[in-house]
Order: sequence, then C-alpha cells, then structure tokens
Amino acid sequence: MKRLTALLLVLALAACGSPAAAPSASASVAAASPTPTPTAAATTPAPTATTSALASATLIPLPNVAQLSAPSATVVWALVANTRLFLSTDRGDTWKEQKPPALTSTTLLSFIDDHEGWLAALGAPTASCQTQLFALSHTADAGATWSPLTVTGIPPAQCKNNLAFRDATNGLVAASDGTTAPVVYRTTDGGRTWSVPVKVNKTPNGTLAFTPAVDVLPNGTVAVTYYDLRHNTPNPNTLLADNFVVHSHNGGQTWSEARLTPHSFNLDTAPFARGLFLGDYQGLAHTTGAFQALFVRTNNSLNNRTDVFSTRITP
Repeated sequence: MKRLTALLLVLALAACGSPAAAPSASASVAAASPTPTPTAAATTPAPTATTSALASATLIPLPNVAQLSAPSATVVWALVANTRLFLSTDRGDTWKEQKPPALTSTTLLSFIDDHEGWLAALGAPTASCQTQLFALSHTADAGATWSPLTVTGIPPAQCKNNLAFRDATNGLVAASDGTTAPVVYRTTDGGRTWSVPVKVNKTPNGTLAFTPAVDVLPNGTVAVTYYDLRHNTPNPNTLLADNFVVHSHNGGQTWSEARLTPHSFNLDTAPFARGLFLGDYQGLAHTTGAFQALFVRTNNSLNNRTDVFSTRITP
C-alpha cells in the first residue's frame, strides 16, 4: 500500500449547458461535523407507504440499504434494498411506492423532479473493480413506465460510484477502481451518449487519488470530491490521506480546489475488508445553492476506527 500509483482524476469536458459565472478562487467550506448516527445512511428501513402504486406490499428484510435522491425541498425518492422504489412529495412525511425497472443487486438513481429520473443497474464487479457493466433506464412518468437506454461511451472498466443528473439532458457518472485513474463521464443527451473524460483534480502527479463523487447544481456548477495522499510522509507507520473538492462554473473549462478535511488522517488504521476500507457512508449532494459532502475519516482509537463527517460547500 505504501507504493503509490500515479492516478489522475478526470471529468468529461463537454459543457453542461451555458457557462454560468466565472469560477471563484476557492469554495467556502463549513467546518466538518460528525453525523449523529452514521449507520442510518446505509441501514434505513423502508419508508411506510401511505398509498401504493403497486398491487400489494411485502416486508423488507433488515438490515438493508437505502439510497436517496432529493431534487427539491419537498420531493424525495428512496430506493430501498435495491428493489423497492418510493416517492415522497412532502419532505418524507408520506410515501408512495412506485414500480422500478428490472434491477440488479447494485443500483444507482438520480431524479430531477417528482416524475423524471434514471436508474442504473450495475453488474457484479470483477476483482479490484477492474470491470463492471452499466445499464441505464429512464422514466418520465414517475415510474409508471421505464425505457432502457442504449448507452455508448461508458466502457466496462472500473466500478461506477454515483449518478447525478442536472436536468433532462445533462448528467454525470463517476467511476473508480483504486489502481487506475478515477473518472467522471458526462452526457448531454439524457444518458444515451457519454463524452471522453479529461483531468480535473489538483492531485500532484505520481500521487494516488481515489473514490470520486460528483454532483451538479441547478445553475450548472459541477463539483467532484475525492481522497488523495498528497500529504503522506515517508513514515512507514502511517498512510496520510485527505478529502478534497474541485468545482467548475464554466462547463469544466477551469477548476478550483478546496480541502475538506481539517487535517490529514491515517488511512492505515481503517478497517480491513479485502483492503483498507473507509466504508460506504459517503457521497455528494446539493441544496439550491450549495453542495453537501459526506465523507469518512479514521480515528486514533482502534475501538472506533472511523467516523462520518458532513460539510457544506458553497462554491
């Protein structure tokens, strides 16, 4: 692990609509604070469906996983157990179960309102995430019907980390594997074709970068978070890592970077699960004018090896 592989983090250059304002020199990053109950993000039980679009409901076994997509202040979509899809239009007070397309054990979702969205069904990854197949479906009627898309431009290489659509045509997919360059792909036609990526991160050449997450604001501002080892030292007893964000206001022409971790953490003390593992409680979302990053840091105590932190980013 101490031998660092040179990796590049890349993003497709194709513009996501018209450029907004010129990029700021740095992002405003709020102080990171631990989330009060980190396990809730990955073990949330199915919402209670007050009404249902399906003929009948069955119980969801626990523990299980849930993914959320919240395109507005009131609309929330929840994919539970990678098979059950729910919609709330009142900030989660009530839920309606919708019909998803045929899904696999791993799925990504992104919705832009209460009726239009995408679900990506992912194949089983090969060793070290060298390959993972990607299939994309689209709905424009809140899941009543789903259309499988013929996708070009996203190769089988790497595991696909997350999916983010800004509107009906512009979207992003992040992918990584830990041994080759993390990448982010961009579409401008609703997910049918994806453009060739280019480098966006500020990680020094020859330094490992990994686990990207991508999101886009309604105004077109794009952000990518990632870890890297630029502050590591020759000390064989530590492997120092940090979390960073880059953001662009002009369709990817220029990028600015900010550090999210207040100080480096020792990745060597992370739990070991087929490699050093920070966990799944991390990602990037947004409100109307700011991003919200969720990331993991290790602790000094081996009794509590990691904690989850959330930071607001105002580009």
